Amino acid sequence: MSVQKEELTKEMKQLIHAAVQEVKGNAPPETLAMIEETLFKTQVLGYSPKEAMGIPEDWLEEVYLIGYNFFQSGKYERALTIFHLLALLVAGRDPRFTFAIAASYHHMKQYPDAISYYMLYQILDLANPLSYYHIFDCFKNMDNPYLAIKALKTAKELANKDPKYAQLLAKIDLELTTSNSAVAVTKAS
Repeated sequence: MSVQKEELTKEMKQLIHAAVQEVKGNAPPETLAMIEETLFKTQVLGYSPKEAMGIPEDWLEEVYLIGYNFFQSGKYERALTIFHLLALLVAGRDPRFTFAIAASYHHMKQYPDAISYYMLYQILDLANPLSYYHIFDCFKNMDNPYLAIKALKTAKELANKDPKYAQLLAKIDLELTTSNSAVAVTKAS
């Protein structure tokens, strides 16, 4: 490591130590040391919190399954809490947690939040048309046919690029036919 990097590392460790000392409360020294180490790994070395804390992958899967079960049983707020925790732990490096957050908001009828997370998911998985298909549904439920159709057309463009989305493409075509007719009727009124 260069002298400059060593100095920067030492300075960052001192800054982190000072910040932790300011808010330490009654925490034992070993807890404070763990917090400092985790902050250094995440803020300086670029680790995700999961990596910095040494959380095993199978633990994430078990927790995801709990969230998924909450979601499947209609307990969207509880699922959302778990999916947010998982997304935080992996620092956005696993797109399915972001998608799960979006789907939870979607089912809770919190459409603007759902759209935001579907867009974030789209950034993480650029070729997947599924997020735009769900964005279409959000805009449709928000009574915004113009943006709904725009999202649906984008979903179709992406779905056309990969044969694995053939079933989704059929749904999109059906929705486009129905939605375009609904928009035409609305404009005529």
